[in-house]
Amino acid sequence: MNDQMAQRVDRFNALYGFYIDEKLEKWPSLFSEQCEYRITSKQNELAGLPAGFLFFESRDAMDDRVASLLHSNIYPEMALRHINAPCIITEITDGVIHASSNFVVFETRSQSDVFPYAAGRYIDELIENRDSGFEIRKRVCVIDNDIVRTLMAMPL
Repeated sequence: MNDQMAQRVDRFNALYGFYIDEKLEKWPSLFSEQCEYRITSKQNELAGLPAGFLFFESRDAMDDRVASLLHSNIYPEMALRHINAPCIITEITDGVIHASSNFVVFETRSQSDVFPYAAGRYIDELIENRDSGFEIRKRVCVIDNDIVRTLMAMPL
């Protein structure tokens, strides 16, 4: 059962990366209305410190961020590519799937080399739904470094 569930979560994570990389406007649809999304450093997570690079508590806040990224903010043109490792399901209780998976995100700018943007792991609480298979109730992106190469404007 957990193997089948892990395969479904892996497909969901592939969709998640695809949405950020190719269809950013759809990224918030993968979350519950009330949710938590946080990007933090490994050091802060180990110390139990909530501070991080990005923090959202609702899908509406994510929609606002995406609208800003797509229509208002001015950033150098770049592309992100998400590579996700297979997940580990740590627990399933009361319909909530607790899972963790490693990721690496690469950044490419026009007429430039490819650079590592972030590497770390997702710590997730997922709920099953009919549309995408799951929705994210909570995702903490714990990155291994304390400093990012560029401004952390994009979700991971």
